[in-house]
Amino acid sequence: MSKISKRTLSVALVLSLFLSLFPQMTFASPASSSNDKDFLSFSVEGNLGIIDKDNHTISVVVPFRSAVTNMLEIFTVSDGATVQNHTSYATRTNYSGPVHLTVIAEDGSAQVYTVTVTIGPSNIKSIRTFNLSSPASTGFIDDEAFAIFLTVPQGTDVTALQPTFTTDDGGAQVLVNGVVQTSGGSPQNFTHPLTYTVKALDGSTRNYTVTVTIQRVLSTAKEFTSFGLASLSSVGIIDESNYTIALTVPFGTNRAALVPSFVSTGTRVLLNGAQQVSGEGVVNFTSPVNYVVYDEAGGIQIYTVTVTVAAAGASATKEMLTFSIAGVEGIVDETAHTVVVTLPNGTSRTHLKATFTTSGASVRIGSSVQTSGSTSNDFTSTQTYTVFAENGLMQNYAVTVVLDNQLKSYNLISPIEATGVIDPVHHTISFDIPYGTDLSITMAEFETTGDRLVINGDIQESGVTENDLRLAPIIYTVDSDNSGIPYTLILNRGLNPAKELTSFSFANPQTIGAVDQSHHTVAITVPFGTDLTQLTPSFTSTGKEVRVGVQEQASGVTTQDFTNPVTYSVYAEDGLSQDYVVTVAVAGRPSSGDDHPSPTPTTPTEPETSSPATVYSPAIDQTKLEAYLKSKVEQAPASPVSGAFSDINQHWSKSNIDLFVTLGFITGYQDGTFRPNAPITRAEFAALIARIFPIETSSSSRSFKDVKEEYWASQAIRTLASNAILSGYADGSFRPNQAISRAEIIAIISRLVDFNAVEKHEPASFNDVAGTWNADVIRAAAAAGIVEGRAAGTFAPNESSTRAEALSILLRVLNLSPEIKTLLDQLKA
Repeated sequence: MSKISKRTLSVALVLSLFLSLFPQMTFASPASSSNDKDFLSFSVEGNLGIIDKDNHTISVVVPFRSAVTNMLEIFTVSDGATVQNHTSYATRTNYSGPVHLTVIAEDGSAQVYTVTVTIGPSNIKSIRTFNLSSPASTGFIDDEAFAIFLTVPQGTDVTALQPTFTTDDGGAQVLVNGVVQTSGGSPQNFTHPLTYTVKALDGSTRNYTVTVTIQRVLSTAKEFTSFGLASLSSVGIIDESNYTIALTVPFGTNRAALVPSFVSTGTRVLLNGAQQVSGEGVVNFTSPVNYVVYDEAGGIQIYTVTVTVAAAGASATKEMLTFSIAGVEGIVDETAHTVVVTLPNGTSRTHLKATFTTSGASVRIGSSVQTSGSTSNDFTSTQTYTVFAENGLMQNYAVTVVLDNQLKSYNLISPIEATGVIDPVHHTISFDIPYGTDLSITMAEFETTGDRLVINGDIQESGVTENDLRLAPIIYTVDSDNSGIPYTLILNRGLNPAKELTSFSFANPQTIGAVDQSHHTVAITVPFGTDLTQLTPSFTSTGKEVRVGVQEQASGVTTQDFTNPVTYSVYAEDGLSQDYVVTVAVAGRPSSGDDHPSPTPTTPTEPETSSPATVYSPAIDQTKLEAYLKSKVEQAPASPVSGAFSDINQHWSKSNIDLFVTLGFITGYQDGTFRPNAPITRAEFAALIARIFPIETSSSSRSFKDVKEEYWASQAIRTLASNAILSGYADGSFRPNQAISRAEIIAIISRLVDFNAVEKHEPASFNDVAGTWNADVIRAAAAAGIVEGRAAGTFAPNESSTRAEALSILLRVLNLSPEIKTLLDQLKA
């Protein structure tokens, strides 16, 4: 046989074998494919593009200085279509020039889109320099606080200064009060700080606060105001006329090692050319020492300090024994070394002569010698009397002269009569006010030793002036010298005694109870067949809380067994309570409608009971779910939300999204979008379930190694995991930020819904679920009407679910309950 014949025969045999194994490749009719090839959304680095489907162009504007050479693309295209060599959320592209993207339809046809990225206008808006030329002054710019500081010489007229300035973008405008400024040509009044606004080309602005400070006159003050010894209570006598300071120290003191402490009005103090620090340097005072005090302007004043040792046996006593003014004895506190003299209100304190006795050798105020009963002083402020012992030691006494200014009494006479309790030490007035007392208009009688009483700036007249005491204003007693003592008003308001149960009802079955306030009872009748052991009442009260026994009750949440009467205790804020006995009666069996009574059965039968059919798993209490959703509907806005997001108006799931927004379950993104076609993460889906279904955390806890306590969705994930609704992965992780697949969503739904209790529909036939790890569950969910496939009879189990798809699935789960469906349909309508 020739080589050609052998080769022909071999090809024929291979072809025959191929056709016998895959006959469908020859005879199967081709499935129709979509020719849609449009971009549905497009963005780069989060900046949305404008899609022109007629001209097949996409325009995107990105912020100034964006790195257009390496931009991340995020896009969606027609079902079944792909973008050649580009993947959403993955591909980065150089958009420094127009880029042509080819969309390949399911049928293989293509459409080229031209994408143009334009850089937006400049947002640069900083002031680089800000100076004055007349007078010359360079501004200091604080770029963190956006503040500018300039200093000008004394005598400068700051009302018409013309600053020169530059910005880091020549196109930016500089404005003051909305008026454009010209560098070096726009005079301004800088008497007070002025706001300069820099407006960038993109319209954004930044404010700079410009402050011009006039250089102050340098001080020429260089006096010693006090000079003493740190280790001894010895104070020097300063003679400002001769610039001398004289100190006396006890007998035996080593003058070669004394530490002086001093205060001066100068900038620094020097001794032998070395700067001195008060209370630190050791100085030899065996001979007079010259101290030099410098002022700010550089001037000096020399003080000669002489330390003399007292004679042996000189007395060390230095107490103030008595002190009086105008015959009024002062209170001498030897522990605190203070003297307080209280004079009658109206006394002038400017020229008073004090009479005193001491155990010391002399008394001075500063360097002025005081003579008992002779020296006059101004006591409008505290005076320091220094008592010197014979041995040179001293003791200061702070002498305060006050005018008698006490609040003797302050009692309310309207709207209630109440006696104020006055604390003369802490200056407070306390009242016990019954609950509900209106203190907006009050009247009080009072007595004060001062000149007058002032509240909220108004002088008071006892028994006449009306005041609003609701905010507990400060009450001032004011003396003849306008010195006031503030008294703090303390209002001890009584707690609310209200403790009435005002309403009581059941949502399922829908019945309203009759509350008898006279006998403190509630009577409520429920339909025949109602299970009294698991009823959840809704109630309102005027009290702080409601309990059954020791258990606190939550309206619409806490379940009770009403087989026997139940006592509900309403507790008031004041701690007292009122009991209400709630009795639930079951209505009789409804009539059969026959004109003749049925014969009495001869065989006893069990009483019929019924409970609402549930389509949910044991993890979900359908009664609580219905009550919870009913409360959400009642709290929803009067008009349902429509078009809450800018990117859903033409979306197939708009009505579903609007419904969940109205119920308060979703909020969207800060830019006003919902992004319905974006993938939803596993954490986001868990949080959504936890918001919609009132599931309580089970005692069986489950944690995941990649879900920390502080993670935003940790509580939702933990609650669902404890109820076996979430299971995570074999490695102990949950992978919260991973996009959830459509198969994973159905697996979670199967733990929320009892598919055996759901009415079955025509089973869906998906051609891509065979071999999927939960194929049977997907088919059961489809038969229950919970899921629909994607294009061409596919379910796409391993593809990510979109945010819109997740909402639609959860809405279908809720609609499995006829009661919930009716409730939600009413809200939609």
